[in-house]
Amino acid sequence: KDELEAQGDKLKERLNAIGVEDIDALENITTNKLTDFVPEYANQAIHFATNDFGSDKTMCEYLLIVLVVILAFIFGITAKNAITKDASVIGTLRASGYTRTELIFHYTAAPILVTIIAAVVGNILGYTVLKKVVVNMYDASYSLPKYVTLYSSDALIKTSVAPLLIMSAVTIFMTAYKMRLSPLKFMRQD
Repeated sequence: KDELEAQGDKLKERLNAIGVEDIDALENITTNKLTDFVPEYANQAIHFATNDFGSDKTMCEYLLIVLVVILAFIFGITAKNAITKDASVIGTLRASGYTRTELIFHYTAAPILVTIIAAVVGNILGYTVLKKVVVNMYDASYSLPKYVTLYSSDALIKTSVAPLLIMSAVTIFMTAYKMRLSPLKFMRQD
């Protein structure tokens, strides 16, 4: 404390030497008095943004799974309707030697191909154009520092591989269930 007072006295002498007359007004401005204290763990300005990101991430993951399952069922129902419409042709093909696996592949190839294309296009747009939309949304809500985009294998798995597996599993299951009938039932449209 004595050392700080000595430095303060030296500063006052220097200010007098350069012509500053109202040292008391200057002293009120330059003093650093601790008037309030918020510990780091309780500071909302530090923790709210990261907590909000965590809940947004969880919500988006669940939304992605729900939407992919809904789309998979839509594709599966479309494939089942196509099988019903093409029943006599399927019966003839099965009687001619085509296997269930070949026909299942035929009816599930389009949904799986659409999912692959959507995953590729979605990742390209997500890391380029749409990234700016999300960044602007969070910058408008929080004062965040500049960031660097990190390419994550976890994100690739959750946005590309998992939807592809879900889509494949649901459409193949629904198509295979419909293809369990015998060739004669298909030809009779039973």
